[in-house]
Amino acid sequence: MYPLANVLGPLGHRPYSLPWSSGSSLLTGLVSWWNLDETSGTRADAVGSNDLTDNNTVGYAAGKIGNAASFVVANTEYLSKTTPSLPTGTMYSCGWIKTVGTQNNDGCWSQNTATSNSCWGLMFVGNVPYWRTQAGASTVDLIWAGGAVSAGDWHFIEGYFDPANDKVGLAVDGSAWQTSAQAGADTLDNTGNAFWIGGYWGTAYTIDADIDLVGVWSRVLTADERTELYNAGASIKNAFTDNGEGFREGLIAYYKMEEESGPRVNAAAPDALKRGLIHRWSLDEESGTREDSISGLTLTDVNTVGFATGKDGNAASFTYADSDKLTAASIVLPDSWSMAMWVNFRGASPVGGQGVLGCIGSWPNNMQAALYAGTNNTIYCIMGDGVTYYYATGYIPPTAPNLHEHDWFHLAVTFAADTGLIHVWIDGEDHTNHASVPVPVGTAYRTATPLDIGKHTAYSSARIDDVEIYNRALTPAEIAAKYAAGAGTFYPYADASVYDLTDINTVGFAAGKSGNAANVIRANSEGLVFDFATGMDDVLDGDNFTYGCWAKIVELDTRYVRLMSLGTGYSNMYTYTTSPGGRIQLTQFWFADDGGWAGSGGGWADQGDHTAWHHFAVVYSVAGGFCRFYLDGVQKGVDGPATGMAWHSVTGDIRIGHNGAGTDSSGAIIDEAFFSNRAWSLDEITGLYASQAGRFYDFNTL
Repeated sequence: MYPLANVLGPLGHRPYSLPWSSGSSLLTGLVSWWNLDETSGTRADAVGSNDLTDNNTVGYAAGKIGNAASFVVANTEYLSKTTPSLPTGTMYSCGWIKTVGTQNNDGCWSQNTATSNSCWGLMFVGNVPYWRTQAGASTVDLIWAGGAVSAGDWHFIEGYFDPANDKVGLAVDGSAWQTSAQAGADTLDNTGNAFWIGGYWGTAYTIDADIDLVGVWSRVLTADERTELYNAGASIKNAFTDNGEGFREGLIAYYKMEEESGPRVNAAAPDALKRGLIHRWSLDEESGTREDSISGLTLTDVNTVGFATGKDGNAASFTYADSDKLTAASIVLPDSWSMAMWVNFRGASPVGGQGVLGCIGSWPNNMQAALYAGTNNTIYCIMGDGVTYYYATGYIPPTAPNLHEHDWFHLAVTFAADTGLIHVWIDGEDHTNHASVPVPVGTAYRTATPLDIGKHTAYSSARIDDVEIYNRALTPAEIAAKYAAGAGTFYPYADASVYDLTDINTVGFAAGKSGNAANVIRANSEGLVFDFATGMDDVLDGDNFTYGCWAKIVELDTRYVRLMSLGTGYSNMYTYTTSPGGRIQLTQFWFADDGGWAGSGGGWADQGDHTAWHHFAVVYSVAGGFCRFYLDGVQKGVDGPATGMAWHSVTGDIRIGHNGAGTDSSGAIIDEAFFSNRAWSLDEITGLYASQAGRFYDFNTL
């Protein structure tokens, strides 16, 4: 379930996927966008109604993002829309192109007739980009002053028509505009003019090239929007595509710092709750098999499980007397796990209870887990170790609504292998009221068993929706957030308080690298913090992590300027100078373990003007054997030792702008801070810096 803006285009008429965020201003005035990911046939307009017909079998090749349309002159290949709905006044168009050899008078994308009538278009003349507009009696041919672009390389080409300011413009690879006066009519001559990609004037000027990510707007984009658009498809993003989810992979926290005061929201909360999710059944199907959207573990329908209105869409509806259930032949649960789902019982449980979920070889010792409701107001979870069994119960007091008369309630169960503890959570709260001794470490039954939903040893008369299994024990905050989200799915959690930062001493705001930023004033001992009650390993992998931010130093003296830190002295990133009021000369970070300081890394970093924005990042990897500091996308100093860290056993917190003890407040403006539980590559660090705003969340569709 994705945010609505990512699902519905204008008027909600079609789905689309764009290489920038759903909240981006680039959506304003966007008329048509062609991803050109299709391998053949019609190329869909992801936003508007201008789907393109395939003429003479246009092929495909690797594109800037996904596939690109691949055109061959010898076959007279092109894509077209005979009567497009495109702007007649102010307009802007862009796209990526990679030519095969030198192209002469060959069309890239354009709107014109198959005769001599032009509207607007981009051509290559000896591989020199050439932008033409025709309005009334005025035809403007704008030839790129930078000369020919290289064949075999991707280039980003932009053109615009702005009659209000009597200007047309052409730009290449994110350059400044090259402009020319346009003194004709305010309306483009587009009557009867078709739209073409891979051609100009129809078949007269087709091209040998790969073309990708073409768009048309009914306005001229701003400088920031052009930068965002260029970066979304630029080569620096290819590394992110190669990494699957790109920046979002392993992302635990991302703070945009848009708030003017108070808590700063973790914009990556959806990813925090997606981490470790290995199975998810929405149970929206009305009958038959139910699909696992995460790992493909399909559930077979036994005795015709029905459906009913669920907590989110449909739910599976079970009838005790019909002995119906959903089942998978084999599952092995992880060492630690969580299960979460929405349940609606339709009447009291008979003797033996009502089954919710079972991973049972034989009752009760040879089973991985069994969830069921007893005849009282209690949920049971039982586990075995092959010799005996262990359990925990979740009890709702009689003063609360009876579970068997409840409308819907959220049920979650967690098991932590390192403690052997089972917890039962109801409606976001820990209701574990009784438990056996903990499961001895390493003894939990982990032989493959069937997975049944709607049954343990007994069947059920329940409606069950949105069943999820994780390979870790969720934290209390995460379970509360899942309940608060109201649907049991991870995507709506952007509003949930998952690792949101508490405001210490009223941190204000200032103009940021992107939007607002946190303005931390040293004299007030200000800072932002999230305190972890159970240890940093709930959030970050102690063996690998990356964190960073954009910062502008305001109060520079011989004291530390604290930017970000993890734990109680476990990893700190700060700047220091021996030249007050001048350049920051040394930037470093430190690591410590339970026994004291374990290692350090960093280096001399002549930053230039400290009042300008700079990007800071720390990468730590045990497997790689290093800890590194990056300033403005470049590593500073030598690798520090990747000495093991023992924060798993201690409490700690995320701190931004201070050290948590009311000292070393930064005196800095901090923006776009993030934490990730993996070690980022150099390409990713460089790409993040190169984006000039650190807004990696904008690229969440890659």
